[in-house]
Amino acid sequence: MSWSETFRTAIEALLGRRMRSLLTMLGILIGIAAVMLTVGLGEGARHEITSEINKLGSNLLIVMPGSASASGQRTAGVQSLTLGDADTIADPLVAPDVAGVAPMMGTRVSVQHGTKDWASQVTGTTIDWPAVRARGLVDGRFFTEVEQASAAQVVVLGPTTAGNLFADS
Repeated sequence: MSWSETFRTAIEALLGRRMRSLLTMLGILIGIAAVMLTVGLGEGARHEITSEINKLGSNLLIVMPGSASASGQRTAGVQSLTLGDADTIADPLVAPDVAGVAPMMGTRVSVQHGTKDWASQVTGTTIDWPAVRARGLVDGRFFTEVEQASAAQVVVLGPTTAGNLFADS
């Protein structure tokens, strides 16, 4: 049997059973669409999860003050870390694998604008914080190296605090 005979027989079978052929093609199309949709949803979910993990800082290590112990006995207590400690951690000779350091200190305060008052977490940090924490700004700018060096009184507001204090502005 030649290729032309095989092709002619196939066309005759398709035309002779049009409904069966149509339903078969419809089933194949639905199957392909279902596979494409499933793969697309999976890739979208993977991208979203990766994005959320990257926002946290996938290789972030947080160092906090604490106490040391040996054999279950407290041997030393550290009350707080200093900027000198952060400089030591950031030193490439001391810790060559550390890409960035952003020391932080926080407290809760009442923030006021006009007649509005909002309780918020305030964090003091350095200009390296956005890079270390993999964060960006929606509007405005982060403080500068000059402002940091001069201890200028500047603030970067989060969306919730900004919305509550400046909703009418």
